[in-house]
Amino acid sequence: MSAIFCSVKVDDGTIIEDPEGKKMSFSDLSQGDTVTVTFAEGVNVRKGHTAVQAAKIIRLRKAEAAG
Repeated sequence: MSAIFCSVKVDDGTIIEDPEGKKMSFSDLSQGDTVTVTFAEGVNVRKGHTAVQAAKIIRLRKAEAAG
């Protein structure tokens, strides 16, 4: 399966956690992190939905530091 890219909208209602359920803030996330996103509404990004509202984001893996 190939990756599908879309813009994810985050607001104060978006829950952000690590895999153990510990709360995180948006500023804890970094470019390159591996995340899973639960959308606020059912959407099919393959059908052209390119900007979607996130209900929940779980950081699965932190990006490796460059250098």
